[in-house]
Amino acid sequence: PRQSLPACALAVLALAVLDSCSGSSSDPAAPAPPPPDTGSNSGPEFLGARSAVTAGGERIALTWEAARDDADPAEARVYDVYLSSTAGGFDFLSAPAATSAPGATVITLSSADSSLIASGTTVHAVVRARDAMGARDDNVVEVAAQPMPTGAIAYVTPTGSGAPAIGDPGRPFATIQAAVAAVPSSGGVVVVGAGTYGELIALTDAGSAGSTIAIHGGFDAAAITGSASPQALLDAYRPEQNVTRVDGGGLVPSAPQIGLIDVRNGGRVTMISGLVVDQDDLETGIALVDARACVQACEFVVGAGGVAPVSVRASTAGGDDLEVDLSGNRGTRLQTVFAGDGSFARLTLCGNRFTATVQSVVDAEPTIPDGVDAVYRFDSNEFRNVQGHAVDLDFAVETVSGPGTTSIEVCGNTVTAVDGNAFRMTDFGEHGSWLSFLSRDNFFAAGSNDCYLQRLL
Repeated sequence: PRQSLPACALAVLALAVLDSCSGSSSDPAAPAPPPPDTGSNSGPEFLGARSAVTAGGERIALTWEAARDDADPAEARVYDVYLSSTAGGFDFLSAPAATSAPGATVITLSSADSSLIASGTTVHAVVRARDAMGARDDNVVEVAAQPMPTGAIAYVTPTGSGAPAIGDPGRPFATIQAAVAAVPSSGGVVVVGAGTYGELIALTDAGSAGSTIAIHGGFDAAAITGSASPQALLDAYRPEQNVTRVDGGGLVPSAPQIGLIDVRNGGRVTMISGLVVDQDDLETGIALVDARACVQACEFVVGAGGVAPVSVRASTAGGDDLEVDLSGNRGTRLQTVFAGDGSFARLTLCGNRFTATVQSVVDAEPTIPDGVDAVYRFDSNEFRNVQGHAVDLDFAVETVSGPGTTSIEVCGNTVTAVDGNAFRMTDFGEHGSWLSFLSRDNFFAAGSNDCYLQRLL
């Protein structure tokens, strides 16, 4: 069970954490085997949901990659969907809201399936795999979407209309940036058809209080231009097949923009999913400044140039505390996947798979927000053949006037770090804050230490 301990008691906690970080390898460069089966729940090996999207009306689609299970073929496996109106508010002891067809990797749901799927309301989802014997995995990887009325949907295709109109898929925009600018201040969704978009994207409109803006790639461009219904668009939603690439077209951002996709919209809730973010040699793929952002089911691609690019970079510039969720993302031979500094109220990485990362997957220097219960979660990720520290949290020294509790959870991850540590956390104890640390069911194989915890006192 989780415990909340004052900083003066963290020495005992550190020993418990080290015991719970299992795994060793004489050849840390080799791919690690999956975590051993304890027999208590021999469900499929599954990274959880990758994305949740909407295309208009009270409907959503959820996607995932097929689970792995030696006990039965993939076509025999089903997936149970749990929904909640709040983050983390799931009741896994109750019946799921829906169950997929056997072998499916996508499901569409509407308000007829659950009253939680309602226009203008964020719905959170967890998907769990179940094999033919009824054994179910226990991941808690969470994705979210906010259904919107069709009139708040801006459709985009590479061959967009000369007279685009929001709410009309038959008159799509030709660029993502133009569609973003057309989204109303009350919130909306940009539905992007497959193709390559050679542009830089900046999200700067704070919108009205509590509003959300989403960019969802992975849709069938032909279905959009054919004026397909929202349900038909969701039925054809396949981000792996409908490749939606943003590559900047050789453009270089000008200050203050630093990212291929740059989010500085005053903490407006921002969702980005289903894109191939091809930053080539740009320093940053997605920049999040004072952001409350969720990045789901994106694939990150970098060039072979001399810079050390960062796929996702988060920072504060005097605005709101950062809330960043990365779920279901993929990438190979990246430099640093996530870099961040500033005041983090929330940082979660769940269900991501990154291979052969040259530096670190996570390299962050967070500060603890005053009087805020901060959450850091790393759940059901696969970080393989990382050259540096896989996860490196170096808490910046800063006096906290009204400390809350910082909760750090590291669960169900498979990590191989060739030269560095699988999980490294330093200098937390400088803050005088309270720490709740839970680590379980991880497989760590590191060239240095599996878990390295320094100056927690």
